[in-house]
Amino acid sequence: MKILIAEDDPVAGEALREYLIMRGFEVSGPAATVGDLLAFARRNPPDLAIIDIGLRGAMDGIDGARLLRRGGNIPIVFFSAKDDADSKSRAATLNPVAFLSKPCPAGYLLEALGKVASAVNSAG
Repeated sequence: MKILIAEDDPVAGEALREYLIMRGFEVSGPAATVGDLLAFARRNPPDLAIIDIGLRGAMDGIDGARLLRRGGNIPIVFFSAKDDADSKSRAATLNPVAFLSKPCPAGYLLEALGKVASAVNSAG
């Protein structure tokens, strides 16, 4: 399964990337901005995107997820320290697979990815 990471913290983004690669996922990113997110998605269309809400630039991760979805119904996992009611409400309009607050146990992320992997494998 191909996963696109959007995370503006380079250390956290690289740690997540390494973690997912070690578990057998194909990973692109991390993208630090919405522009980077869309560029990565055009070059290597993902099966799923893990998006931090607090990306750099004028648009946040929710805006980026909305734009990413214009290219297809890509499953989204929001993985963010920003878990206020407004952010959760905006994110909920995109029907994400999960909204995980940082920090969270790795098992929660793997559970969300497992749901998508099962759906991708049964569809393809």
